[in-house]
Amino acid sequence: MDQLKFHIVESGEHETIKFIADWYYSEWNISKEKTIQKIQSFKNDKSQFQVLMTLNDIPVGTGGLYNHVGLTIR
Repeated sequence: MDQLKFHIVESGEHETIKFIADWYYSEWNISKEKTIQKIQSFKNDKSQFQVLMTLNDIPVGTGGLYNHVGLTIR
């Protein structure tokens, strides 16, 4: 049976954050450094977060809640 999980990414999960930054760069051309800095900054702000969804432990999606979204800023 398939197992779907949602996980809130913590600021110290460097490999996961880098993986998400690669996705955001590939999809929206958002700077990897900007994504990494933003997700790591959530450590001090519990009103924002990033979630990673996995299916059978394979990443299949990500999303987050942010105070400011900059999809068009490069």
